[in-house]
Amino acid sequence: MHAAAAFKREDQTSPADPSAAGMVALKELQEGVHLVKAESAADLGACAGFVLSLLAHASQKGAVVWVSQHYVFDEGGSLYGPGLHAFSIVPHNILYVTVPSYVDVFWSLEEALKSQPVKAVVGEFYTKSPLDLTLTRRLSLRSQRAQTPVYLMSITSAAFPTAAQTHWSVTTPQREARSKPARTVGPPVWSLELTKNKNGPCGPLQAGFNTLTKRHFDPRRPSLSPFAKAPKPQEKLARVETGADMMAKLSAKISARDLQR
Repeated sequence: MHAAAAFKREDQTSPADPSAAGMVALKELQEGVHLVKAESAADLGACAGFVLSLLAHASQKGAVVWVSQHYVFDEGGSLYGPGLHAFSIVPHNILYVTVPSYVDVFWSLEEALKSQPVKAVVGEFYTKSPLDLTLTRRLSLRSQRAQTPVYLMSITSAAFPTAAQTHWSVTTPQREARSKPARTVGPPVWSLELTKNKNGPCGPLQAGFNTLTKRHFDPRRPSLSPFAKAPKPQEKLARVETGADMMAKLSAKISARDLQR
């Protein structure tokens, strides 16, 4: 079977609600290999933030190995330690490595998957030529054997076949997509495009990350936002006594007095 035939493209199967399908796919990113693409170097920050939201739970269980190619490091910089706390990630739980080429990135990830204390690995790479399918196949086998998720980050807008379970394209959303009070900094929100999904349909969606509950939410549902107002408890209102109520009470008193006589 040709590698390109394994793709489930967006135009092949389009669900009634692509966002709902995408939110389901987000819950399945804690195992296997997943490719997260930034359209340009300007989207690397959004791309890294999205991957960090996926590491919120894995980093609590053990170490995370983050391997970055020199080119990506020069374009996007390294991780900012204090900012990791917003995702419940302790900086000293991340082992940050830089290597010259994308081939070295994949080799480092394979070696990291051999270590039992490592609970997730991330690889940042850039290549103009099509990615070698063998590299991602080997990485997928290593990931299944170690039961450790692998997140690949790439700067490219081109589509190429890989053995990854899902392909994601990440960009920064427009301002109106954020659900927050006026003049405040809202929660992290990303515009995502699920272009490959081995376990379901593809499509666009927007997803946010609640830094309080450490869960993703749909910005279209403000009730799931960390800034959502809690529903007010229903107060029992005192019943207003009407004229008819007063006449009924008076009639009851007169009837009782007549009976006493």
